[in-house]
Amino acid sequence: MPGTVTDQLVQQRSTHPRRNVLLGLVLLVDYREHGRTFLNQRANAGRSELLGLQIILGKVRSFTSPGRGPSTGSDHCSDHALLVCQDPTLSERFFKEVLDFYPTERVQPELESEQCMATWLSAGQKIHDIAILGGPVQGKLHHFAFQLEDWSKVLRAADIISMDDISLDIGPTRHGITRGETIYFFDPAGNRNEVFAGGYRAYPDRPCVVWTPDQLAKGIFYHDRVLNEAFTTVWT
Repeated sequence: MPGTVTDQLVQQRSTHPRRNVLLGLVLLVDYREHGRTFLNQRANAGRSELLGLQIILGKVRSFTSPGRGPSTGSDHCSDHALLVCQDPTLSERFFKEVLDFYPTERVQPELESEQCMATWLSAGQKIHDIAILGGPVQGKLHHFAFQLEDWSKVLRAADIISMDDISLDIGPTRHGITRGETIYFFDPAGNRNEVFAGGYRAYPDRPCVVWTPDQLAKGIFYHDRVLNEAFTTVWT
């Protein structure tokens, strides 16, 4: 149980102790029988009933604020990183021939080109474990990403980012490339972070998806279809 019913709490929280303690006991039985889902069922409860609920929880809590809520293991699982280099085709070849990765999606100057401007590579069945973006600098980090379970957890991350006034870069939105659901934000050191969910299962024998520069805005930001210049020019 999140809190404990005590005489002191009843005296502090209630102007009608006997009535609200009885209501609180009814809610306690409801809690044990139905779990936390009863919170939604009681959303339209009267003031006295809600006070009884607050006594059980041990404190008054808002029913309108998103709240922080408990963390889950998936909130701390690393998903991938995107690196910046001057020759992404050479880096892709290194990851393929030396480390046994395979490309799942690429940005190419032309559909039939063997050169790439960016590449997404997998070592298993994730849509990507590492991505490489071509740029004028060598050995820079574009971002690293944490894996979330689904779109609802991405939106939950957006709530927390807003509550804590964290520097937001992009999102919530979806990528065309990888089909992932995403938010980008900056940590206090200035590094770009991402929370990422979705995507699709990759296989080595599945044809690589190819994007060309004229489709790049849609590939990166599938909904807005507008390329944010800072997204491809800010690294650490």
